[in-house]
Amino acid sequence: MGCKGVRYPHGRTHYYFPDGFQVGGGVSLTRSQLLALPQDPQRLEAELLRLWNQEHLEAAGPGHSDANEYSDQDMLWIMGERLLTDTPTPPEVRAAVLHLMAALPGARIVDKAKDTEGRSGTAIVRRADGDPREWWLVIDRSSGDLLGTITLVAGPQRPITGLNVGDMAAAEVVRNSAGPTTDLGYPNGAPNRSGRPCDGS
Repeated sequence: MGCKGVRYPHGRTHYYFPDGFQVGGGVSLTRSQLLALPQDPQRLEAELLRLWNQEHLEAAGPGHSDANEYSDQDMLWIMGERLLTDTPTPPEVRAAVLHLMAALPGARIVDKAKDTEGRSGTAIVRRADGDPREWWLVIDRSSGDLLGTITLVAGPQRPITGLNVGDMAAAEVVRNSAGPTTDLGYPNGAPNRSGRPCDGS
């Protein structure tokens, strides 16, 4: 966990640690910080907002008032989605992320949803605050695996986009998801480029 495999010729795979994992809003977390995230949805929400507000204040600088492009709830959704799709988040935290996102104001559950490949699942759906987009997070109900994300146009867009209400603006398919209850599958003890074992040391 925390390592990324790079395939080299002759079937060898080397592992190395990325410097940090981007989770939205300029917030980057190390592997240690990911492992330390709260497993309780309410505590996780408070910690993500703390990280986001800290990054926002540092980016704005002293004496500046930089207007948020997103509301706190939007940022929680974006950060939650990144924790599920782009980072080796521990299973217990992944479960907390799903509960957090489902409890956000305006979120609803769609039981018979499909990802863009037609796989059936349950979706957590929320419309962005003050923005004509609707965000879908499609989950395999039996395993908790993330199947994919979909962004739909939910209101008038600028004419330059050429998109109408109901059109898909973006989508991501997730294969081999870690799910909230399964092992993340990164091999411990595999050598990385620096010679250090792939175990977080």
